[in-house]
Amino acid sequence: MAGLSAALLLAGVLNANVFAASNKPYSLSGVPATIAAGANPGIAIEVSNDTKTQQLGSMEITLPSGFTFSDDGTGTYGSATSPDSSSPTAGLLPGTTNVLAVQNLSLQPGHVATIDITDVVAPGCTSLAWNFSAQQANSWNSGNGANYLTLTGGTYTPSGSFKNQPVSTADGCALSFSVSPAVEPADAGAGQIITGTALTPPGAGGSPVSVQVVDTTTGKPIDVATDVTLSLNTVRLDDATSSASLSGSGPIATDSTGKATFAASVNAGGAFTFTATASNSAIAPATSTQFRIWGAAATCSASGCSLPLGASNGENLTLTSSSTQGAVGASFDIVSFDCSSAQYGGVAGIPNTQTVAWTVVNPSDATGLKTTSIFIPDSLLTQTGVDPLLAVHYMVCLSAPFQFHVAWTPDSLTNGANGLAQPDGLVSGIMGGSWYRGLLPDCQDVGGATSGNPCVSSRIHANGGLTVTVESTVADPWLR
Repeated sequence: MAGLSAALLLAGVLNANVFAASNKPYSLSGVPATIAAGANPGIAIEVSNDTKTQQLGSMEITLPSGFTFSDDGTGTYGSATSPDSSSPTAGLLPGTTNVLAVQNLSLQPGHVATIDITDVVAPGCTSLAWNFSAQQANSWNSGNGANYLTLTGGTYTPSGSFKNQPVSTADGCALSFSVSPAVEPADAGAGQIITGTALTPPGAGGSPVSVQVVDTTTGKPIDVATDVTLSLNTVRLDDATSSASLSGSGPIATDSTGKATFAASVNAGGAFTFTATASNSAIAPATSTQFRIWGAAATCSASGCSLPLGASNGENLTLTSSSTQGAVGASFDIVSFDCSSAQYGGVAGIPNTQTVAWTVVNPSDATGLKTTSIFIPDSLLTQTGVDPLLAVHYMVCLSAPFQFHVAWTPDSLTNGANGLAQPDGLVSGIMGGSWYRGLLPDCQDVGGATSGNPCVSSRIHANGGLTVTVESTVADPWLR
């Protein structure tokens, strides 16, 4: 029975302590919502005694693990002023680097004291909490629970240290593809390591995709150890592609500068973005700019470059370029368009084959001749309602990010501006910028592609199909 009485008595004392502390409130202002990684000098915190009769005599400010108070070079870590005391003190609690002890405040009800912290040194990318504890006594007494005041908005803990819970203060940081030395992804071929230079793998001088940890307060790179993983976001897939997968996604550990570098590749053509996610949940994720994966790609050399590409329906393409530097890429693209309307100089009901997209990346020879040969088998011509014997009259519908002269038809001069390709809202909406669509003229009618106008140089029906050859001196057309 004596044991039961002792337990009840102890419970009564504990409840009394909770009640006493909960009726002795104090509040804070000036605690920063975020602080940057590294040194943060000159933090001033105001302490308000919101009790009715008790003084606020001392405080302990405890930083999270990894945070430290730093002195001003003279051994001083902070100072305190109080309207009710001529000798308040502020200094490191002996044996610690993250607890500031403030004493002799004698702060009376309704009054405000100021605590000036010389410097807080914070690690990068943390989301931890400061602890603020206050007592009535001018000299700190951790053993007396009834001596504590309660931080408004905090949590009184009637066990252990009795410390009131925190105002959350953390450095904000995030991943970035755009802050140097990070590298945004550029176009690449299917299965090719993606770098920051279009169609240029690492062996040819491209820098692999990388992600940098940055301080969101300053926007500058910071050295933070974490693992980073890439995920693939599909904007659209090329024709005959049902899915795409990412290789080399990580996780990759950041290096000594806070950067993670990836040997990433995508196995199928389309338009994509990357999302980078850190294992440290305090680091915000980042999404890259959009990039293009071509169904096939080739690097140009002294003899130029040539690129074959086949489709599941038997149609295939060979892209060649006289460029001696750079690279070429091509895909059978999923974007469907045609020139059957009068706006684009065509006639309704004209059958179409698949859309072919291609690009030439050439830093030194933007005007080099590019030749694209498209082979269309008789079986596909028949499926689309074209008599193979009449295939030599096949025309090419082109959409390109530049305006060009179109083939003469009864409608091309009537609806076109002096026979020029017309704005292509469909492709412009997908690719951005201004794109133009129209039927390509024959090269003999415009003086050849070297005149600057893309054109059809030949149509040859042989070997069970039609080969249409297009010549251009500019990059990035889409043709059908």
